[in-house]
Amino acid sequence: IRALRSQRFDLQRAIFEDAGAHPGRYPRIKSRDSSIDHRRCPNLIAYFSAYAQRKSIELNPKQAKDWLPGDIVFWKLPFGKDHVGMLSFGRNADGFPLVIHNIGNGPQEEDVLGSWTLVGRFR
Repeated sequence: IRALRSQRFDLQRAIFEDAGAHPGRYPRIKSRDSSIDHRRCPNLIAYFSAYAQRKSIELNPKQAKDWLPGDIVFWKLPFGKDHVGMLSFGRNADGFPLVIHNIGNGPQEEDVLGSWTLVGRFR
């Protein structure tokens, strides 16, 4: 949300408005709440599925250059938890981007792209 706001795109507002206009797209939203709906990965995935380009999640080293800064990625963490991050300009030794994400210790840039089960990538 913060990364896109710095680019003058209010994803929080966009999801809130889209959920009102297209409630069937967001089956987990029972009662819209502008303070939390945009923080839930299923809602983010629903929004990006409708408005962004879906990209491959295959981590093939021959296609590492297709993973671009600004791509938004989603994982399934152990025990079924959802997680989201954004690819950065930094690259690891295999050529894949580092990820900017927040997993409890504030925003971090780390080499975690292949650390968990990827479930989506959007540009």
